[in-house]
Amino acid sequence: MAQDTLRTRNIFLVALGAFLAPFVLFILILQNFSLTTVYVNQASHTILLASICAIAFYTAYFSYHQDYLKDKDPQVLFTALAFCVFGLGFAAHAVSVFGSHFLTESVFDVTEHATLPLGAALLTLSIVSLPNLSGRIYKRRVVILLITIALALCWLATIVFAPIITGRIAANIDTFTIIPTGILFAILTLLFIEKFYEKPNTLFVYMVASLAVLINTGIIPLFYQEWNVVWWYFHLVLLAGFGLILIGLIRKGMPLGRAWQKGQKS
Repeated sequence: MAQDTLRTRNIFLVALGAFLAPFVLFILILQNFSLTTVYVNQASHTILLASICAIAFYTAYFSYHQDYLKDKDPQVLFTALAFCVFGLGFAAHAVSVFGSHFLTESVFDVTEHATLPLGAALLTLSIVSLPNLSGRIYKRRVVILLITIALALCWLATIVFAPIITGRIAANIDTFTIIPTGILFAILTLLFIEKFYEKPNTLFVYMVASLAVLINTGIIPLFYQEWNVVWWYFHLVLLAGFGLILIGLIRKGMPLGRAWQKGQKS
């Protein structure tokens, strides 16, 4: 019992520290930097977004090809789908920075956040155990993957080619995307803490830390102006959050499915 209490306390400290570290730095930036000065550098923005995209797509690839095809665990499939959706959104945002007739300022604003709540919602499904459906889901895995990608692309196409909808989302972006993103990542953090409590696992530690960092993506955008120091910091928080998951996969050196299955057997 004492060991369980210590274990729970430690994982809560990991989550708290992972959330507070970027949040405190965010507060310090607000207090010590000019928020009206902008640093426009499209090349740096593209490199930063390319790095985030690479991490998201590699995590999706690792989860699907190196893990799901072996263990057939639906929870891992949903993890792969979530990171694929994240990657598509970041790629769209990276392209929108160059602007065109369709790639307007509103598109640039909305694509920055458009797939974060969608990916987070998919990631919540990675917590749900579906042993009775694993066979059916595996048989339809390609269809599920293609449908998910198609829906994400349709959503992004709507943002690009439906200016009225995009304008309304941009005008209320806090309500439609930013705040829901923070709430979903907070819920995911708690769910993975519970998962870790069921069965301690190195990968879940990194997942908890990553998700706790990403809670800040639902807070920081409420205070930034595009291209100012806080805006750039937001992108670095994204990079750090997704990077932690990738580091967890590399350090653990084991398929995700086995980690999920160990948690279920405890």
